[in-house]
Amino acid sequence: MDSGVKLFVAFVLGVIPFFIDNYFNFIVLACYLLLITLWFGAKLREMMKSMTIYMFIIIIPYIFGLLMASLVSTFVQNDISSIYSAYDDVALRLVQLFLLWYATSLYFHSTATEDVVATFDKVLSPLKRVGLPVTDFLKVVMCVIKELKALGPGVKKSFSESMKHISEQSSWKDKIKGISYILVSFIVNSFERLDEVEEYVKQVETKDLFTYKCKISKSDALLLMSFIMLIGSVIFLEIHSL
Repeated sequence: MDSGVKLFVAFVLGVIPFFIDNYFNFIVLACYLLLITLWFGAKLREMMKSMTIYMFIIIIPYIFGLLMASLVSTFVQNDISSIYSAYDDVALRLVQLFLLWYATSLYFHSTATEDVVATFDKVLSPLKRVGLPVTDFLKVVMCVIKELKALGPGVKKSFSESMKHISEQSSWKDKIKGISYILVSFIVNSFERLDEVEEYVKQVETKDLFTYKCKISKSDALLLMSFIMLIGSVIFLEIHSL
């Protein structure tokens, strides 16, 4: 599928939840997101990891803030709504943020890094017209990503061997020292490779790293048709809920 088409669909799907009032539309959006998860070829396991991260980064802090607001309102004898939103507003906001999180995660999990960078280079073309070095920045990002990918297998192997050695030690103090040593070594090695990355950036051409040309395939056409039908359904439900 064309990465630009997927970016457009994912962006709109992430924004729509903040403009709808009919709760049934959230169910419709959730079902559609599940459908295109399979359509995009994203792995459900990876999406579950993304949802777990969402829970730790968004839901748990949000709930903690709500509990603290309830506690404060109890002591100061004020309505909780003066400190925090009402419970239904909290739940609505969490659902909206989740759909936004899921839509963006779906795009990045189902699209190759080169295609993502190339698409952003095209989308940010207006910024290039005003003189911002967008392409140069994305070129550096792409070079760093390629270097990290090249380092990945070696770092993983070294980390696994080091962790195996650490696990054989009995003292927690020794284990903490061992893990700290591994992290410091990784950071130092990364800084040592900065010169190599800089040289790579100077030598490589942008067209060798990423290029984007919009190509609408049959799958993209079907996706856009289903997306238009979704938007029509959402608008219809919103109008009849007024």
